[in-house]
Order: sequence, then structure tokens, then C-alpha cells
Amino acid sequence: MEREMPGTKDSPPGEATRPETIERLQAGVGPALALLAGMQLEVFTHLAGRPRDLARRIDFSACRSVVDIGGGSGGLVAALCEAYPALRGTLFDLPRTAALAEDILRATLGGERVSIETGDILARAPSEMHDAAVLRALVQVLSSADAARAIAHAAAALRPGGAIYILGGGILDDSRLAPRAAVFLNVTLMNLYRSGASYTIAEHAAWLAAAGCGAPERIRLPSGGSIIRAEKLSPASPTP
Repeated sequence: MEREMPGTKDSPPGEATRPETIERLQAGVGPALALLAGMQLEVFTHLAGRPRDLARRIDFSACRSVVDIGGGSGGLVAALCEAYPALRGTLFDLPRTAALAEDILRATLGGERVSIETGDILARAPSEMHDAAVLRALVQVLSSADAARAIAHAAAALRPGGAIYILGGGILDDSRLAPRAAVFLNVTLMNLYRSGASYTIAEHAAWLAAAGCGAPERIRLPSGGSIIRAEKLSPASPTP
């Protein structure tokens, strides 16, 4: 199933983060991480409007908790918590990345309802159960085998009926010839990452089915990127 999303104007970037966060963040890490911390905050500030836009496109009102896997600075999950006051979020990422995200979240609207769990999604699932799991710009930097493993672990952290959302520019039509941005990104990923690639809808569908999820829905975004959404089936539910 596919549907198109109309374009909406992103919120002004940087609104959610207080200026003094840069100084606090860089003072709290070692010299070797100071530059990385600043770069991560800059990326968060630049993209601050886009997660808010996602919160307007996808209805999370029925969710009690959401886990953002490989969410970096936590901007996306914080924006969801800001948009949905009853929602609680978890940022699940590698220890070094999570350490840099803590101060950013504490200075961000919605970030006070985001907890941080350190872990490797290729090694294990998040420890708690959630109603939604988000993988943004993650699958496309992994090999096919690792992508399947990451999706399986993400689905394992979902309650039956919960949904997994895979976001990114690297989602190809099954022809592998479109969207144009995903085709170009595929070349970039192959040069930047040892095993990164753009993957087709059919490949995502196979990984999701193996993880116990139903047939995926593809939401095309005006940017050329896509969101893939699939629900986790209950043990007694047949795969459509």
C-alpha cells in the first residue's frame, strides 16, 4: 500500500535548543569529543523542524511509548513527545552517542520525557516494550544481513499491534530506478559505508515479515524520501 503526503512547511530550525547548551555540552566531554559534540548539536539544530513535521504527518496519539533506535541527538523522539503530551520516549543508541545526546535532550522541548538506553541494535532489542519504534536513516547504512537483524530486534521491542517506522531517503522502488534521490543516495552510501545501500520496498517487506510484522505501507514524502510503516502481528495473526 502506498500514499502520498502533501508538503508542509517545516518549523524554523533551532527553536527547541537553548544557546547555552553548546558550552555545557562541550565542557562536559573530553577534548577528543568536543568537536563531535558540537557537530552533533549543529546537526540537531539544523534538523529540528523536520521531526516536528513528522509528528504532524504520523498520528502517534494512541501510543504510550516510542523508542527511537539509532536516534543520535534524540531530536525526533523529543519532537514527538512535545507534540503528544501523554507520550514517553526512549532514545536507544550506542554509549558514546547517547552520552552526547543527554545534555541536548535536557535543553530541548519534550526532551524531559525521553529516557536514554545504551545498546547496540545489532546485538539486542531495547529492554522495554513500546507501541512504536522508529529507525531513521539507519537501515541504509547497514548490510542486508545487519538490516534484517536490526529490524528483528526493533520489532521484538514492540507490543502486538505496535508499529515500526523506517524513515529515510534510501528507500527504492522495486525497479531500483526510482525515486531518483534514492538512486543517487545508493551510490553515495556505497562509497561512504562498508556495506551501506539503498534498499527496495520488497527487501524491507521481507525483513519485516521475518520479524513478525504485517504487510508494509509506504508513505512517500515531498522530499523524495519515504516512510515504511508495518504493524507487529499478534502470535495468532496470519501474515497478510
